[in-house]
Amino acid sequence: MSNATAPAAAEGLLPSEIIAENRIMELSREISSLLDRAPRREYVHIVAASLPSHHHITFGGRDDEAEISAAKEEAAAAAWNLTCLQDRLGHVRSMVSLIEYALEGMGLGNDDQVNALQTGVSKVYDDVTEAVDFLKSVRGETS
Repeated sequence: MSNATAPAAAEGLLPSEIIAENRIMELSREISSLLDRAPRREYVHIVAASLPSHHHITFGGRDDEAEISAAKEEAAAAAWNLTCLQDRLGHVRSMVSLIEYALEGMGLGNDDQVNALQTGVSKVYDDVTEAVDFLKSVRGETS
């Protein structure tokens, strides 16, 4: 009688892991045969319970493919829009910096109007920088 766990143990799998994998295979075959009897269902997507997910089990079929394709197109368009917005905010931040430098050159004296403009422009620069940083965090970038 052969020891079925010996090859798996050599690969670093524990016997309990093998038992779990064998049970998953059994359940997969059973689910597969049940899907043949379920109209409009072609697949089941299952995520481990320990992973953060809104839906750990999702059913799908042919009619879902069009929705998935549309969602992918929307996501791609949204990503492109975020990229364009980030680029535009970068340009605005550059222009605000130029205005700050010009006001610095004008404010060598004690001019209250120039100082007020410098304060306002500095605030705009900070707000634009905050928006750029937020977009980077949404896009998963690091600066």
